Amino acid sequence: FSSVPIAWLNMFILTSIESYPDVMLPAYEILPMASVLFFGSFIVISIVFLQSIAVPLVYRPFQRRQRQRLLRLKLRERKALVAAFEILDPKSKDELEHDVMRRLLSTFASED
Repeated sequence: FSSVPIAWLNMFILTSIESYPDVMLPAYEILPMASVLFFGSFIVISIVFLQSIAVPLVYRPFQRRQRQRLLRLKLRERKALVAAFEILDPKSKDELEHDVMRRLLSTFASED
């Protein structure tokens, strides 16, 4: 590696095992056995230990955002249902008149 930052970047890329040959082959040409031991142990350690720590660090904020999104969605749905019922019940009797209910159901039945 030409510099420490480039080495860190390449080792980080190596943890995804996506470009394993691109990172390992230059070192393998110089010291085959040492590079196999080094990169092999690095991959095992990074996958077993580092990624088991990194995944929860990423997943927990994602999970929190999904919960917040779901709560906002449920609140918006609740507000829409209340508004729809208020439109159907303009006299605020907290019940639908028989005629309104019949028209509503016939509207849904005719959409099939």
